[in-house]
Amino acid sequence: MPYLEVGEVVEIYNEVVGAQFIRVRVEGASEPTDAINYTLLTGRVDAGDRVLVNTTAVHLGLGTGGYHFVVANLTRPTVHRLEHGHIMKLRYTPHQLNVLSVDAPESPHHSVLQDADDIAGMPVIIGELHSMIAPAASGVK
Repeated sequence: MPYLEVGEVVEIYNEVVGAQFIRVRVEGASEPTDAINYTLLTGRVDAGDRVLVNTTAVHLGLGTGGYHFVVANLTRPTVHRLEHGHIMKLRYTPHQLNVLSVDAPESPHHSVLQDADDIAGMPVIIGELHSMIAPAASGVK
């Protein structure tokens, strides 16, 4: 089971496309902590919003850079995305969402893949886990 905690957004200190970097004061904590809000999944948050954050990796001391992750905005829990596409990401999870993938016929970039018949000798590395990057990179010359 994940560690899920309720907190209040204290500050939004950086924004990039698709993500807000925020400080959240988790209930019972004396100091705010850093969290990431992925706006495509949960919508935007504002200072003062109550949020549900996943604090599991920080509690376990795993390599998330010390960030919690916003699971839901409890102040505005309804999110409506106007994205096109029928390819599902995060399938079979509570956060599944549709995207316009390049392999979908309605994508403006679909013809690039459709017309390709090889990768012209381009090396390809496939890895299931991010921990495979270092060994793969060490083998590239």
